[in-house]
Amino acid sequence: MLTQLFTLSLFLQLNAIGVDEALVALNEKQVDKQEVRAATEEINTYKQYDIPLSKDLQQYIHKQAEKYNLSYELMLALAHTESTFRTDIVSYDGSSVGLFQINTRNTIDWLGDNVGLSKPNAKSPYHSAQMASWYVNYLKEKYFNEGYSEETVIKRVLIGYRYGISKSAKYVRQNGLHHKYIDKVLAYKNKLESGELDAK
Repeated sequence: MLTQLFTLSLFLQLNAIGVDEALVALNEKQVDKQEVRAATEEINTYKQYDIPLSKDLQQYIHKQAEKYNLSYELMLALAHTESTFRTDIVSYDGSSVGLFQINTRNTIDWLGDNVGLSKPNAKSPYHSAQMASWYVNYLKEKYFNEGYSEETVIKRVLIGYRYGISKSAKYVRQNGLHHKYIDKVLAYKNKLESGELDAK
């Protein structure tokens, strides 16, 4: 039925506006179909996990990771390591807050400015994900520019995220790219990627 309507529509277009114009219209319809297919495929690349974060929040984190060409699983693993997915958690010294443990004393305003948040709220999991994704990308670019390879940059980024830029530089000079924090984040990332935590 749909094919017959399409054929009839094409026939009427050929008679009414001429062959060239009808072919242009047909080509535009094919482009529209391709755009719809591409959008559908993009939605289908999002993967929901059996973790204590809502589907909407997981999808938002996925979108933020994709925006900066980051691993979605890495960002989830970072949130798990920082807060065990608790959005209202506050660090022992009161300086870091929320899902990605955004430092509210030193960096929240800078991060907020860089992602366009006039009033960044570290307890908002959406603000937290937005700021953390930007920051991970910032660190990745910084350390790539310093000469870290594709294989080592993620470890350097994680140490930078854990300690901040200045303290992490000192840590790396003294200890190299070894830290149990890195192991913990990457182990959880591997757990996600292995399918162990796929949504049922």
